[in-house]
Amino acid sequence: MNAIVHAGGGTAAVGAGPDGLVQVWIEDQGQGIDLSDLPQATLERGFTTAGTMGHGFYIILKTVDRIYLLTGPQGTTVVLEQERTAPEPDSCPIS
Repeated sequence: MNAIVHAGGGTAAVGAGPDGLVQVWIEDQGQGIDLSDLPQATLERGFTTAGTMGHGFYIILKTVDRIYLLTGPQGTTVVLEQERTAPEPDSCPIS
């Protein structure tokens, strides 16, 4: 959604590997996220420089296994990674 709203469009691709890893690639040619805003824009729920709700990265961080971000004046690329199966919980004896 951010690629459409803030960059005027972009491309997206979804793929799955034989190892069980699902990837979503989103790329745009917008102005990128300003370096001074990057920590807050990616880690602080509700932070916005555009008058939006500012929950995008917060939701992503809560729902995927990994996120990769490359941003700059030539555009932004976001790669989301999710394992197809949930990892087994660590076994820990309760005292």
